[in-house]
Amino acid sequence: MTANSATTSGTDHTAYIKDYAGNVTTCAINIKKDSEAPRCTFTKTGTYGLNGWYKSAVRFNLKVFDNTGNSYSYMNRYGVTTSSSTTYNSSTSYYQGSDTNGVRAYCYVEDLAGNTGYNYSDVKIDTY
Repeated sequence: MTANSATTSGTDHTAYIKDYAGNVTTCAINIKKDSEAPRCTFTKTGTYGLNGWYKSAVRFNLKVFDNTGNSYSYMNRYGVTTSSSTTYNSSTSYYQGSDTNGVRAYCYVEDLAGNTGYNYSDVKIDTY
């Protein structure tokens, strides 16, 4: 059996099984290989100011990407947090409502094959 290089279509394999009485049956299976890590990123909503600063509250909205599909249904787990520790909390956004000279939001994803990925994004807010 050889591994399939195309990660989404898979390879069909067929086996023929024969019992002692001579009866034959067929078993078929499609084996898929996915070794590509999923990716995540954020879109940010808020009023952008100057020099990397926002003038309003900011919402980080999670976007997920995988070679098999770009929606949450292609993910085992996902999460958004301000912790650098891997967190799968099923959250799809993070809201920073108060002024800050820097906050970092992290996203974590795991696809259906168990491959993992993460990313982060920073924001600074000054509403005055």
